[in-house]
Amino acid sequence: MRKRALELARSWERELMDLRNQGRRNCIENIALRNTEITEACTEQSQDYITVHVEANLEDFTIDEKSGITVAGSKSDLVDFEEFWTFSRPVGPNRWKLTAVQQP
Repeated sequence: MRKRALELARSWERELMDLRNQGRRNCIENIALRNTEITEACTEQSQDYITVHVEANLEDFTIDEKSGITVAGSKSDLVDFEEFWTFSRPVGPNRWKLTAVQQP
């Protein structure tokens, strides 16, 4: 399911706020892109769109802010992920903005 940019930002903000309220912090480290490929590019109603298939791995873990103890995930095990990132911009030499993230 694709989320619009505002929904995506709100969702991530809620998740981060929940962690902060619990005194926890999510850490993402050692990101390694394995493959990226443009899967779609088009222009519709004065907007450019491009979708990129992203395959990567990373360390994803959550720590307790006070103790520094890992409470979820692992600092040593890599997590593989695969997503489709869609970017958009007004037609022309404008900045791209992430507008959707979709998992296969």
